[in-house]
Amino acid sequence: MSKAVIQWSVVLLKFCAVGGAGILGFVGLSEFVGGEKKRVNTIAIVIALVLLAAAACAAFVRLGKPASIMSVARNISSGTPVSLEFLAFVACVIVAVVYLFVTMRESSTKKALGIAAMIVAVAVGFTGGYSHQAMVGMTAWHSPAVSVSFLLSALVPGGFIYLALVALFGANNEGGSEEGDDSVDSSVAQTVDDSTRKMTLVLVGLSLLSTVALIANGLMVPLGSATVLYWILVSLVGGAVPLASAALLLARPLLAWIYLGAGGALVGAFALRATIWLALNAGLSKTLESAAIIIT
Repeated sequence: MSKAVIQWSVVLLKFCAVGGAGILGFVGLSEFVGGEKKRVNTIAIVIALVLLAAAACAAFVRLGKPASIMSVARNISSGTPVSLEFLAFVACVIVAVVYLFVTMRESSTKKALGIAAMIVAVAVGFTGGYSHQAMVGMTAWHSPAVSVSFLLSALVPGGFIYLALVALFGANNEGGSEEGDDSVDSSVAQTVDDSTRKMTLVLVGLSLLSTVALIANGLMVPLGSATVLYWILVSLVGGAVPLASAALLLARPLLAWIYLGAGGALVGAFALRATIWLALNAGLSKTLESAAIIIT
């Protein structure tokens, strides 16, 4: 039996797509927690667009030629998981571009776009996992935990990255800092205690749900040779570390907790999208074993 090969172009595509979507989702959330964040939101949306552009490049590498991309575009109305993922991605790019323009122009439609940004962030995160879960013949992926874990692992990194941008480029740091890390940590404390505290609470909740979903995914999906890697890099580093960092950020606002949480969440999100391919091999092994039992 041939072993499953990690499709790195797909991993990179989904990782960059959900990274951009996750950041965009928290930009949208910021419209409803108060505070003046024009500079932060502009920078965040630009970063999101860069990640989405990287995802588009990975898609070109994956599909190989323009004809394949046009084939996917023509089949949008088919309602297949891949077409839904493509549609969610395109919608995310459109919302991000419009949102950037509106943010720079101080338009009154920012809250409406904030809602749209949160919707497309959830759509990109969910469809990225659902396109695996619903794939015909890939029984190892046929678990609802796949889609849920993909969704939550997309939102958590975006939240930590957005909080880092608030700490570094928020109103308290408009003129730059000349007092070193202590000044930055003080700024983080003031920011979290005010408008961003609600956002941090949301991040704690998402981190908790993400940890539960990642554990459930590890228990429900046959991991095979990826078992150890999954439980260390995905469940521990990508689940428990961001959860602890978010909780510590509420208790004692320090920039270090944001960096730790962002790093853990990003590692976990990437590892999840890579180890799922190794789980495919384990699922094929179980299918062959079951077939052998039936034949004998």
